Amino acid sequence: MSRQLVTGDVLCPPVVEENSIIVAAASPDITTGTPDGDGRFLSDFYAFNYLLRGLGSSQTWLTAVDPRKLLDNYGPFYHGNPFRDRKEVLSHDLLNKGELTRPTLVRHNHMVAEFLREVKTKSEQAASQNAPLLLLVFCHGLEGYSLILDSYDVKRGPSIAQVRAVLHPLCRVTLYSTACFSGGWVAKPIGKQSGPRDGMQAAAAPEITSSSWLASSTSGSFSGSIFATATIEALTSASTPLVERTAGKAPATTADGDTQPESSLQPSNPTAEQTHTYDAFCHSILDICQARVTRHSMSEDFTFSVNDDQWEGSGTGRTAVPLGSFEQRWNALPIRSYMAGDVTGLTRTGGGSSSQVITDQMTESMVRNSVKTMAELFLQTCPGDWTRGYGPRSQGILRRYIEGREDPDEVTDVGAMIAFRWELGLLADRMIARRGLAAPGDSTCILLNIEDWMITNEARISNFSARWRMVTQHLFKHGFAPEPTPAQGPPFGRFLRFVTAAVVGAGLSETTTMSVAQALVEDMEQAKEFHRTQAMANATVRERARIWISSIGERVGRSFRG
Repeated sequence: MSRQLVTGDVLCPPVVEENSIIVAAASPDITTGTPDGDGRFLSDFYAFNYLLRGLGSSQTWLTAVDPRKLLDNYGPFYHGNPFRDRKEVLSHDLLNKGELTRPTLVRHNHMVAEFLREVKTKSEQAASQNAPLLLLVFCHGLEGYSLILDSYDVKRGPSIAQVRAVLHPLCRVTLYSTACFSGGWVAKPIGKQSGPRDGMQAAAAPEITSSSWLASSTSGSFSGSIFATATIEALTSASTPLVERTAGKAPATTADGDTQPESSLQPSNPTAEQTHTYDAFCHSILDICQARVTRHSMSEDFTFSVNDDQWEGSGTGRTAVPLGSFEQRWNALPIRSYMAGDVTGLTRTGGGSSSQVITDQMTESMVRNSVKTMAELFLQTCPGDWTRGYGPRSQGILRRYIEGREDPDEVTDVGAMIAFRWELGLLADRMIARRGLAAPGDSTCILLNIEDWMITNEARISNFSARWRMVTQHLFKHGFAPEPTPAQGPPFGRFLRFVTAAVVGAGLSETTTMSVAQALVEDMEQAKEFHRTQAMANATVRERARIWISSIGERVGRSFRG
């Protein structure tokens, strides 16, 4: 039986057996494959080509552009995060030394048909030889679960259903595809006996589409860390799906009929064991919320230990040992050291030149983990906030860190505090755009002077104060704003106020205004549910949940046993 990959996000190279058959395809041509455009797909394409050189029984690499033509037009191609040192994966030297498998050139408008033909032929060969088939696809994805292998026609696909349709029914096949919102890759079995949810790109999979709009086009991904508190509360409350409970027990309600917040299952005076197991469980959730979608964006590189991936050791045959042969080959590649000029021209979001500059600088600082620079930059944002509410306290935490005189009793992690606020700002921008709302003051959440905006618009919008209060109360009542963990610092009220400004500023009727507010509440709940689901699906979270639940004398839910 083949050691088949577990469905999930990965950074390690794939399992390749002696008789494995490999088919790979990349969509960019000479026009779309620029280093600051879709050339990242070509970097992936040649990185895998280099690593897998000589492995398996046969390899086919389909591309729409001659590699030497790429080099003549753009120079060497590099793999990795542009804010860090990168590996040179396509160069004349690598080609001349035979370090890369020669690709097959296919016109962009023939790529879909040629890929499907190759998959059909190779799957029949794999089935007859009882060999695993590995598909590697480097391109954009489209909602509707399609790969975009023709850069000039997004509707041509192929869809995953089309790929599955040409597969031999006895072929064991795994798809490695670009994880568009993470910078890593996704590995999924897509044979005809696989479930209908298998085999999608990260950006197009059903389990991702519900929240893919949360992805930040600024950093290429969106962190789940802002949902850590909500996820922990949901999975440790009296109604957690992790615990088997007596049927028919209705949730508690308040006098006006609203569902009452549920208390945690953790005892108020826990034993040492209960404290330890609860903390371990919460930390495992936090790790997933922080890492599920974003960890790849910080590295955008290969790692060579299965500890970095979502493997089930017994199912894949992989253990915690490094993948030595891959690592040695990877380390032999030339390195291009990071230089500030490397990021010139990279596309970033922003509401103007000042927004563009601070976004670029903050993104670079986060990637390089330059917390002091992050703090200095963040103090230039959030106009009007630093003298009201939690502003003075937050400002004090940042200034003390910058000046090197941190309070030893301060529990706030400055890096986590800034990331939480930055990500909430990006989330606010994305949420209002998704609902077709104009950005208040034509600004981003993180840069709008909300007090000035309110003064300007109070006379323009009828019943402004009443509308503001109504929307704010509705969002607050339904727990709309994600709450920070203790390490993420004081609450960040700007998120709720900016979204309220967008809803009220639209000048809609009262009924429509509240409908939009409710739609935003539902969007947020959908995002929270996504992170809860991802946490519960993680093997480490489930195991630590079982240990904690047993320590408090509860019975683990049936679906979480074993």
